[in-house]
Amino acid sequence: MKTHTPYILSALCLIFLISSCGQKYTGGPVVLDSGKKWTANAETTQGINQMIMLMDAFEANDDSEAYTTLAERLSNEFDMIFKNCTMTGEAHVQLHNYLFPMKDMFATLKSKELDTQKAGFDTLKTYLLTYPDYFQ
Repeated sequence: MKTHTPYILSALCLIFLISSCGQKYTGGPVVLDSGKKWTANAETTQGINQMIMLMDAFEANDDSEAYTTLAERLSNEFDMIFKNCTMTGEAHVQLHNYLFPMKDMFATLKSKELDTQKAGFDTLKTYLLTYPDYFQ
């Protein structure tokens, strides 16, 4: 019987990190700053780039556990973005608008259904590539 303890601990850590950055997420789409990109801190951009590298290095296959492992690695990078959060104001709000949909995408990678994992992989990979559309 598998334990869900690692998932519960990850969720609790995420909640702590989100609440510790001092900003409440209100939801909504990412919008530009009067048509211009938001300035992100270097650690955020590095974290997103690391996530893209993890996705690029991953060889899609029929090993469900490999997708789960990838999700854990991506979640670690995601957590580091929040840990190193120094952004403020509307740029910070828009970063949250960009980041929070990823939580559901990570969940699809942890699914027990291989087709769901594969679809989640494709969705997340495409989504990560939109980061430079909103942030510099």
